Amino acid sequence: MAHLFRIDASIRQDGSFSRSVADTFRATWTAAHPTGTVTVRDLGRDPLPYLTKVDFEASQVPEGEGTLEQRAAVARSAALVDELVAADAILLGIPLYNWGTPAAVKTWIDYLLLDPRTRQHGLLAGRPAVLVSARGGSYRLGTPREGWDYAEPYLRRILGEVFGLDLRVITPELTLAEVNPALAEFKEHAKASLVEAHNQADAAARDLLRRVAA
Repeated sequence: MAHLFRIDASIRQDGSFSRSVADTFRATWTAAHPTGTVTVRDLGRDPLPYLTKVDFEASQVPEGEGTLEQRAAVARSAALVDELVAADAILLGIPLYNWGTPAAVKTWIDYLLLDPRTRQHGLLAGRPAVLVSARGGSYRLGTPREGWDYAEPYLRRILGEVFGLDLRVITPELTLAEVNPALAEFKEHAKASLVEAHNQADAAARDLLRRVAA
């Protein structure tokens, strides 16, 4: 039975572009696997608490030892890693906030990295994953703020290189064109980018479905 693990990080429940494009992926996936499992962790609605000294020190304590508080901290990181390990495919909807990754996502990654399993080569190697990285502006080559998107390189490094996920990135851009007068001239570009992102999400879901079924 196919198992999709979905992570959302937008603080908006309605009107979120990352959620909308991720919804397209999920709709295609669930249409093919109506009896499959979809697990959702919504970091935008229910963020994890920031790491503390207790969390860090707990990761250094030998297994089975430590205080009740430390053991609870270890269990939390382990549960977050278990969610990834249990999935056949992973879907992440992560918007760009102030040129970086949302704080809730950084905290989630910090917890994952406290678990020693994430430092084991091959734990998630080759696991298919799709990242929807919505951006309010455009930071591509030749734009005034080329290179200002610091989130995508970071996420590619962590998800792809550290965790070993087989990562595909979908990026609807200029999502603020409708509400930011400075971007008004790019409204049509923004619409086309969003349509393309939905098409890519549908195609990515179909591709992953073939891989999972193989």
